[in-house]
Amino acid sequence: MSSSTFKSLTKLQGARVLVIGGTSGIGFAVAESCLEYGATVIVAGSNQDRLDKTVSRLRTAVANNPSPLILEPKDLSKLVLGKTCNLKDVPNVEANIQGLLAFATDSAAHQLDHVVFTAGDHLGLRPLSEISTSFFHESDQAASSSYTLTGGINAWRPSPNFSVYASFGLQTEGLVHGLAVDMTPVRVNCVRPGAIVTELWDGFGDAKEGMKEMYKKRTLTGTVGKPEECAESYLHMMKNSFATGTVVTCDGGQMIKAA
Repeated sequence: MSSSTFKSLTKLQGARVLVIGGTSGIGFAVAESCLEYGATVIVAGSNQDRLDKTVSRLRTAVANNPSPLILEPKDLSKLVLGKTCNLKDVPNVEANIQGLLAFATDSAAHQLDHVVFTAGDHLGLRPLSEISTSFFHESDQAASSSYTLTGGINAWRPSPNFSVYASFGLQTEGLVHGLAVDMTPVRVNCVRPGAIVTELWDGFGDAKEGMKEMYKKRTLTGTVGKPEECAESYLHMMKNSFATGTVVTCDGGQMIKAA
């Protein structure tokens, strides 16, 4: 497939993408989408068992239905990789991140093109900021490379008892603006998801369906989001080499719908 003929389709072909928090939900959907566009994907998570299952699931999906954009579809061990990285282990977080980057780059044999952070625990955002210096040296220092963080619309339309999470969301957006300046020419952006139904929603138990209906009423689309829908926002940030310091909202219109 000629890249000169299919400029949009091949923007991620052969790219090396690290997805932190890619074992489920939005992160998994981002990893899956990147594979469809021909990228090599490294998934990072804190749970080894869940990580192993995710890597196996992604490799099986590629084996059963390989994308024509994948350059070497037969070598799945090099196409989909997984590495544990515990960002909550504060005393060792810097070493953990360095180990993750060494793994993701095969000890500097390859450069990272894109890093995406979608880990579900927002309290992990603070130590993640320490990745910025390392990422700058481990990535291709050009506008074609990107670093995408995850915020949330609760920063702007907080639900009751969400004050702490709202503050983290705004801090993330501020961090993105600062890093976009400090890490130039590498691009830094943020995706601001709304109500995206992921495995985390299973924690609602019997109230899950009721929560869906409640959030449907809050959106202009009358729906709640799917991980694969939200993943498109991350793909945009990776593929658009003129987007940096930007926050993209994916919320079905919840932020602008009248109360």
